[in-house]
Amino acid sequence: LSHATIADRTEGWSAAELSAIYSEAALIAASAGRSAIRDEDYVGGFERVSDQRSRTALPPEESNDA
Repeated sequence: LSHATIADRTEGWSAAELSAIYSEAALIAASAGRSAIRDEDYVGGFERVSDQRSRTALPPEESNDA
């Protein structure tokens, strides 16, 4: 998974959210007993953070973006 792909999928995300992808990927790799992070770990990290982001997002009517 390239940095460009991650950048394309995470436009508008905060630095903390981007960092969380890498942290989650490391946790996934470690839980699988690996010391190196694989592409599928990054995908898993992205999915975990994306899911969390979706659950905690404010509905449009409660957002200050309007």
